[in-house]
Amino acid sequence: MDLARSAQPTVRDQSLFNVVSNCAAGKWRTLNYIGTWLTAAAANQSTDHGGQFQQSAAQEVLALQICQSAASWKGGRGIKINNNDLDLISDKEQIGVEIAFQHLSLAEKYILLGNEEAASKHIQDYLKELRKAAYRLGEKWNEEQEHQLNQTASMLAGVLYTQLEVSRQVRFGRIPKRLTFLLGMHRSGTSALAGALCNRGFAGPIDPLPPNHGNTMGYFESKGLVAINDDLLAEFGFEWKSLAALPDGWTKSKAAKVWRRRVINHIAETFEPGKHALIKDPRLNILFSGLSDWFECMDVDVSVILQMRHPFECANSLHKLHNVPLADGLRLWNLHVITAERSTRGIKRMITTYEELLSSPEQLLERICTRFLLPIKNQT
Repeated sequence: MDLARSAQPTVRDQSLFNVVSNCAAGKWRTLNYIGTWLTAAAANQSTDHGGQFQQSAAQEVLALQICQSAASWKGGRGIKINNNDLDLISDKEQIGVEIAFQHLSLAEKYILLGNEEAASKHIQDYLKELRKAAYRLGEKWNEEQEHQLNQTASMLAGVLYTQLEVSRQVRFGRIPKRLTFLLGMHRSGTSALAGALCNRGFAGPIDPLPPNHGNTMGYFESKGLVAINDDLLAEFGFEWKSLAALPDGWTKSKAAKVWRRRVINHIAETFEPGKHALIKDPRLNILFSGLSDWFECMDVDVSVILQMRHPFECANSLHKLHNVPLADGLRLWNLHVITAERSTRGIKRMITTYEELLSSPEQLLERICTRFLLPIKNQT
């Protein structure tokens, strides 16, 4: 089962408010996607600009220009604006968008210099310019929407900091440009799948957990990454088999910020930069959302394989290996699988099953390699 981002986003996804909201959140890949979709839609509509959108033709063009500016700034592509369409908005709107992204560029520079106060000021000016451009075209956002924008923008400095760390590591050749995360409940066959994928071109860590009676062929997990993830869980009083969800807002905590920096540095130390990294640890089922800012960074290609196995089989295996009560094993499956599925929506992903791995492994591996653009290499 291959569930990727929908090929046709909804009308609501294309609204000018939603475009500005994505700007405030630092969602550059999403903006590039919206912009390419709008480009294609405009080409198909010719003069009937507003037919599929709940906004005016001018607002639609402004949304497209904002997406194009974000893409140009962050290395996106595929967004074009027809000169005739651009005439629908004035120089004031066009220049306002240019000034907005100049403020954002300055904000990034101040972040690198460690001047958070100056960075925050330029982020506020960035949002102010986008808002002014939208309001000139008749946009009217209510108090709740304005509050939402301001709240989102207040987190943007931290988002930019994380994205800058990832971008610099990729550009300096310290971490792989392609990262595939293999998620799945404990005892769901992720180790077997990881081993098979590493035989076909994916790169595992240089510090793998050693084999033991639970997995005699090995886990294909980074020993250091497991320790880093355990440290974060411990900050909140959790461990790998805790049955409760992490507290709301944990991704914005100081502990999460330190954890992200440690994860980036550890990937640089344990995965070869020129390879397609396969990153695995069941703890990431519940921690994956803490890395969401990475996925919007245009310099790194993030994808997910989510391995599924029947909950009773997972719970029974946990009971035999770790003496986890069956009821707790089922609750743990529920927490991990639902959290992993929700946190990977909108990301390039593939959902696989343990049954398929056992019954038709070659077909499954070929499908994964084809999906993620890896050459197919038969096992010798």
